[in-house]
This record gives sequence, C-alpha cells and structure tokens, in this order.
Amino acid sequence: MLLQICTSTAGRLTIRKQISALRFLLILFATALIPNAALAIEGADATRGYERVQSDGVMLEAHAVHDQIVFCINAEKGLKISAQYGVQFNVDQADLPLWSEPLPKTVTTTDWYFDLPLRINLKTHGGLRERRVHVDLGACSPSHCTPITFQITVPPYHSGDKTNERCAN
Repeated sequence: MLLQICTSTAGRLTIRKQISALRFLLILFATALIPNAALAIEGADATRGYERVQSDGVMLEAHAVHDQIVFCINAEKGLKISAQYGVQFNVDQADLPLWSEPLPKTVTTTDWYFDLPLRINLKTHGGLRERRVHVDLGACSPSHCTPITFQITVPPYHSGDKTNERCAN
C-alpha cells in the first residue's frame, strides 16, 4: 500500500515527493495515536506542561506532573489571598473521572490569609490529557476583598517536561 501511495501515474515520484508522502503518513499516524502530536509537529508548545494566567494582580500557574496538577498562586500590589474564603477548584461533570479526589474542592485554613506563594496539589489519574479547571478565590487589599475567577486549561504531562513546578516568589 505504501508503494501505491509513493507512485504517480507516470510510475515514479521524485525523492522530495516521496519524503513528503512519508512525512504526511507519519503525521497522520502520530495524530491518530497521540492527541497533541499535531500541535507538537506544527511547532506549538504542546509539551510545555504548564499554563499561566493572571487577573487583577493575582497570578495562577498550573503544572501537570505525573499524577497530579500543582497550582501555584501568588499576588502583587499588596494583595493577599483570603484563607477564610478559600480557593475552590471545580471541573465539568464529564471531566470528574480524570481526577483522583472529589471535586469541587475548597482549600481553606484558620488564618485570615494564605502565605504566598501558595502551592496546592490536586491528584489526577495521570494520562496524556489536558484538564480544564475552574478556580475561585478571594483577593484582598487593605480596604476590601474581591472574588476572582480563573478558567485554566492545563496541558497534559509529558515525561520529557523539565518545567520546575515549584512555586517561587
């Protein structure tokens, strides 16, 4: 069958056309086996393994590691994250089987505020799949607290990912 694809009506393709045909077959085969292979081949950063978002002076970074997602939360401009309000994690109903712990989950403490940077780990069932997470938290200035909501899509974990999933100042 490969021979049929690599031959033209004239009986032969040039070497360049043969390589193009083989590359096409490789891409076709890879995309059938690995969901993010097309992105990786086209040059997108599908192997990054983390996502970073920011809103109203609060930064949220999520790292995919083997069997968990590590969330790092930090704030700037004198903001603090309310420990009484907590940080709530939620996912779509269809994505619940991807997680090893019950969701929604709210992380709180008895202090008024979390120490920053805040690191929270949520256990997953592993696997090469991106995960969409809805995160709610309260950001407080000296005068008031404001609820902040993030929708974050964490790329799948890749064994070659050397991302430092440690929360840093």
